[in-house]
Amino acid sequence: MRKLLWVLIPLILLSSIGYAALPYLARNLIEEWLAEQGFTDPKVQLSHPGWDRLEIPSLSLTQQGDERRIDLHSANISIYFDPIELAFERQIKEIRIPELNIDIRAERSLEKRIESSGEASFDLNRYPPSLLFHFAPSNRLVIGQVNVDYRAPEQPRLQATGNLDLTPEQFLSWARILVADESGTALVAPVYMDLRFNQEQEIELNLFSERRRLLANRGTLATGTTDWGLKLDSELNLEHLYNWSCALLPELPLQPETGRLNSQLELRWPARIPLDTAALLTAIDASSTFDLEAQARHFKVRPDIAADQISLNAQGRVRLKQAVAGLQLDKGSSLSATQLLAPQLKAGAVKIALQQTFNASHSLLDDAAAPRTQLDSLQVSITPETLDSELLDSLELAPIALKLGYEPDSAAIDYTVQTDRIATTLDGKALPAFSASLNGGTASDGQRGRLSIVSDSPSLRVNAFWLLGPQQFRADWTSQPLDIPSAQPVLRRWIPGWPIDLAFTHGNLTSKGYIQGPTPGDSAVNAELKINNLAFAWDTHVETDNLNASLNLGLDRSGRLSSSGTLSSDLIRTGVDLHDTTLSYRYTQPGVDKAPTLTLAPFSQPLFGGLVSLPEFSFNPLAPDFTVNAQLEGIELSELLALYQQPGLSGDTPLSGTLPIRVQGSEISVSGGEIHSASEGWLRYEPSSALSSTAQGNPALQLALSALTDLQIKALDLKVSYAPDGSLELNSRLQGHNPDWQQGRPIDLSLNVEENLLALLNSLQLSEKIGDSLRKNLENKAAPPQ
Repeated sequence: MRKLLWVLIPLILLSSIGYAALPYLARNLIEEWLAEQGFTDPKVQLSHPGWDRLEIPSLSLTQQGDERRIDLHSANISIYFDPIELAFERQIKEIRIPELNIDIRAERSLEKRIESSGEASFDLNRYPPSLLFHFAPSNRLVIGQVNVDYRAPEQPRLQATGNLDLTPEQFLSWARILVADESGTALVAPVYMDLRFNQEQEIELNLFSERRRLLANRGTLATGTTDWGLKLDSELNLEHLYNWSCALLPELPLQPETGRLNSQLELRWPARIPLDTAALLTAIDASSTFDLEAQARHFKVRPDIAADQISLNAQGRVRLKQAVAGLQLDKGSSLSATQLLAPQLKAGAVKIALQQTFNASHSLLDDAAAPRTQLDSLQVSITPETLDSELLDSLELAPIALKLGYEPDSAAIDYTVQTDRIATTLDGKALPAFSASLNGGTASDGQRGRLSIVSDSPSLRVNAFWLLGPQQFRADWTSQPLDIPSAQPVLRRWIPGWPIDLAFTHGNLTSKGYIQGPTPGDSAVNAELKINNLAFAWDTHVETDNLNASLNLGLDRSGRLSSSGTLSSDLIRTGVDLHDTTLSYRYTQPGVDKAPTLTLAPFSQPLFGGLVSLPEFSFNPLAPDFTVNAQLEGIELSELLALYQQPGLSGDTPLSGTLPIRVQGSEISVSGGEIHSASEGWLRYEPSSALSSTAQGNPALQLALSALTDLQIKALDLKVSYAPDGSLELNSRLQGHNPDWQQGRPIDLSLNVEENLLALLNSLQLSEKIGDSLRKNLENKAAPPQ
């Protein structure tokens, strides 16, 4: 028994000494192992282990290398275990760490470290997420508070505070993340992260700020020997995200109000992920559908371009494959704005909607063999409502169809804009409603375009074409025949003082022309107008049929205005029928402040069986002051008498002469006009019954009337004067004989007619007045001397 005691006592003493020395021995072994793992100056304090528990009062580790320094500090770590499981299964039940502080300082940013690493790729399978569960140090790891502080040059400082709970089945973490400057001052409000990850590699990540969720993610991570993949459903709250990040963003021209972005992402990348940017972009295969709804207020680009509210609704897909980024927008995606303000235009609402699916792609790498950007044609409809223009009383637009196309090989852009109806009013008067179609684009020689305008009332179609090059601009236009009678309502509405009794019955107008010069603002204008087969009547003043006109108009780059043309008509009725009338003119104006000149070409008009001619003459049409001599040749007296239709009066002799016509402003006068008979003729007068009755008691009058029953004219001379007030004075001398009167005794008769020609023409009583004048003159000639 005593020998047994001597054996046990040393064993007990050795066990006691070993137990007492265990913390010191374990600390030295752990510190040596940590040093071998790359940690410098490790410091570990251990307490004496209990039956099922081990306490680590202090732990301090430092690792420095790869251009970064990591410091880790913790205290009062508790390790719980079952001795049997620990001995036979090497399994620890639980590790609890009240607080863990991790400080990471990098000498360079992560991007620059990757660029200079010299490694071609990084094998993700060296650190698969499954390590969290397969090689967990215990059945449960709980860290009550983790404090992480990450600092690197040219990057914001990241600070995170949270907790961690790891089991073989799942990983849970909650953290408060702060983005700060170098001094630790927060740049934005802190973000709160809630992370869940389980053994099936299902991930759930939520981000919050100020108790509002910014982002919600739910998906599955797939890891393989060659490829990794991720399927992720996300919902992003745009309003909360903007409120959180606005301090980091430049000032936006709007204030987001509500919005969400839902997406479904499918992402695949190689397990050995390339560190070269080009190789990484080529290796990633990503595709995501999205549904975006957003509203913003107080949109303002500048004071005269703004909107109270804008709304965006878009669905589509984004993709990255072989370093090519793609975007697909689905049909029906739309952008709307309310209370839109633009220069000289306001709109209650405007909606832009996509009319067909739109696809776009862009290569993220330079490849000379193919264009970097590919775009489908973009087709949208633009629907404005409640338009108000400063230039117009009202403006109404039907939905506008817009189509844009892009050709990457030539970088050419083409477009088409079309609307079925544009209706406006100005100064309380409606302009003709019309439809418009505009298409054009860029070409090798500049910008080309075409505009087509169609109006139903009046019926009108105008087409315009233009080319704008680096040193040349030209625009051509043509119009299809405009039915002039259909334009009468517009003319009456828009031209002040348009005669209400002026009516067009048929005829059309066509025009064409061009503008040409180095730039649109420095160009010459040429236009050609044609009026065809026009017929109109203006009360009883004038009536015409088959009036035709060809007019040319020009404005050169110096501002000189010129025009020329010819007007012709088969018949013009003004109380006198004018047949086969043709008039040509030239008009020039050297400049805006210069006096214009109108030149009328020599003019000849068949009239009364003869010809009336005017020589070429020029005058200022804004202040006319000129005299022109009208030449009369072969005017038949019978035609004049037929015009006046004086009963019983007939005759015939050719007349010729000159009428000096004086025009001053709006006044017209004739002074010293002379008309003579060119050869002998005749005149017969059969008086009315009233005049014959008067002659019964007046032998002298009866004698004069007898002399005119068959007067053979030897000479007829007329002196004509006409005043601006319409007063016409005709002094006539008639010489001849009557073979049946007093044996052919010579007759010399003077007649004077003084009347207001304008009043006579207006009252259509010219023939009656001339008859009265003739009777009075005959009576005066036959009256006996007193």
